[in-house]
Amino acid sequence: MDSNEQPYRYARLIAWVTWILVGVPELADHLMRGANSMNTHSWLWLCAYLAFGPTLYVSARVQFPPWLQLARLSVATLAPLLMVYVAPHSFACTLWVIAAWELAIALPLRIMLPWTILLSLAMTALLARGLPLRYAFQEVAIFSAFQGYAIITAYVAGSEAALRRRLAAANAELRSTQSLLAHSIRSGERLRISRELHDLIGHHLSALILNLEVARHIVEDWQPHVFKAQDIARQLLTDVRNVTKLLRGDQFTDIRPMIEQIVADIPQIRIHLNLPEQMPLDDARLAQVMLRVVQEAVTNAIKHSECANLWVNVGCNGEMLEINAEDDGRGAEQVRWGAGLTGMRERLEEIGGSLTVVAGTGNGFRLQAWLPLKPAVP
Repeated sequence: MDSNEQPYRYARLIAWVTWILVGVPELADHLMRGANSMNTHSWLWLCAYLAFGPTLYVSARVQFPPWLQLARLSVATLAPLLMVYVAPHSFACTLWVIAAWELAIALPLRIMLPWTILLSLAMTALLARGLPLRYAFQEVAIFSAFQGYAIITAYVAGSEAALRRRLAAANAELRSTQSLLAHSIRSGERLRISRELHDLIGHHLSALILNLEVARHIVEDWQPHVFKAQDIARQLLTDVRNVTKLLRGDQFTDIRPMIEQIVADIPQIRIHLNLPEQMPLDDARLAQVMLRVVQEAVTNAIKHSECANLWVNVGCNGEMLEINAEDDGRGAEQVRWGAGLTGMRERLEEIGGSLTVVAGTGNGFRLQAWLPLKPAVP
């Protein structure tokens, strides 16, 4: 389950409220009787109870390193066991259910399942030790059912969140592909029109110039008119060639709406896009690489970072176009160059650009790409 999603935050709030309610009867009893009435067992119960509370804090922006995550889950597991050991009649078994939910949220199934089974066996032994067998069996049956329900709910929610992330990544890639396909269709249509103009109109205008050139030497009295017609025909041929050049050109004027379309309507994360007022790219190949860089940055953030925000900034730096993409996700101890990052680096190097990736555990993921403003000479 994604810690940025609203249902997760509600579940976390309920866990906090449950923890507070579990301690209210015991704390009220000790307050009424006074601090002098507390013995060693009472202090142990209170310390375990207070230790459990901070384990419920999980920040949506900061990812715990593995050792701290392990320590948090260990305290969340041991605290209810100690509370039940000291006072089997308390509501500490409720925290047992919350601890199982925490394990299901934070750990993969192959680790979570044995851990939860050991926790349940230990809790069963402690309840059988401190309560009559009949009451111990009731407690174990009831809270085991609650625990199973919590684990299944967390597992299903996590699976659905992973599916949503993959769906959002596929949707972003589909948007990019659709935009590129639309541009390819428009480029093909411009090429067809340019060929028609050149092969038909250009051919006839060239023939007109040749005929007028012949008439110029045959009919002397018509020279002024012939000269003018010849100049007009030449100008018309120049205009046709200019139109042909424009239609055949590789100008990529619609890159901004294509990028905006890629980052639009991503449900999992908030994307902050900053583009210059005038996009300096006028070459289709460079624009396509830029589009792919932005798309891959969005796809990586959706698939791997578990972030709440992604910042994408595009700007000019001398003769280079600089793209910075940074998220506030969990980061990684080591950058893994998968197919997406490798393909992005290869595309950039083919046009004379470069790629830098920075990632650290808990510090998010940062990607910097540089593209030349002019296409590299093959």
